[in-house]
Amino acid sequence: MSMPMMTMKPAATERPAAAPAAPPFVATVLAALHRHADTVQAQLAALTARVNAPGAEIADAEWARLAAPLRAALIAWQDEVTNAADVIGDLRGPERAKCAAALDENKQMKLIHEDSLRRLGIAVRAAQTQRAAERRRQLLLSESGADGADSAALRRRGRGAGSESTSSVNGTSGLSDDQLAQRAAAETTESLKRMTQLMAVELEKSTLLNADLSAQTRLVQKVQHEYTAMTALLRGSKHLLTELKARDRTDKLIIGFACLVFLAVVLYILKKRVFFFLFP
Repeated sequence: MSMPMMTMKPAATERPAAAPAAPPFVATVLAALHRHADTVQAQLAALTARVNAPGAEIADAEWARLAAPLRAALIAWQDEVTNAADVIGDLRGPERAKCAAALDENKQMKLIHEDSLRRLGIAVRAAQTQRAAERRRQLLLSESGADGADSAALRRRGRGAGSESTSSVNGTSGLSDDQLAQRAAAETTESLKRMTQLMAVELEKSTLLNADLSAQTRLVQKVQHEYTAMTALLRGSKHLLTELKARDRTDKLIIGFACLVFLAVVLYILKKRVFFFLFP
């Protein structure tokens, strides 16, 4: 007897379900974030090269003109980050975590670029203070040299030991006055330099705070607009619910009246057809 041959069918392997693709608008938002990051990085590199160029002397007005496009790009980047946060807040699942990580990375990069811009501003103002101090020192040295030449001429024109001793004393006192003037000028320069640096730091903080307040103001205005739209929708829904409640009350009255009529008709039929002998 030949045994029937059993054919084994290979078990079907289940393929893992593919992860749901991100919506197209999410990819568009992330691409916009990367584009803003590249723009800010390129502008920051160009500004750094301009500041660090040999022999560069940048005044306050020129610095404001050079840094204006970068500040505008940072503000636009902040707006895009805010919009991306609103979009990502509506996502669910792993795509939300992935997009949130990309958003956090953009926030960190934006903070780093803002700090770099602030440091560049401090460096520019420090260079301005240093150049002003150097010019002031050269001016003081030239004035002290002129005073020394005048004193030497007076000593050459002096006659006698008394006049020579008087002119030497005058020369010594003039040199001492020059040293005191230089020391006072150096202390004043250092004080002005520290004050300028502090003012530059406070100015940068105020600029960034103003940008943050502008972004928060736009966000609050957007929330207020959505709240107004939601209020109008709720008001319309309340009106519709009131109308439905009135219609429901009317339908109940009509159905009750119809039931009474139906019951009366049934009783009348029973009286005429079944219980006719009881009610002649």
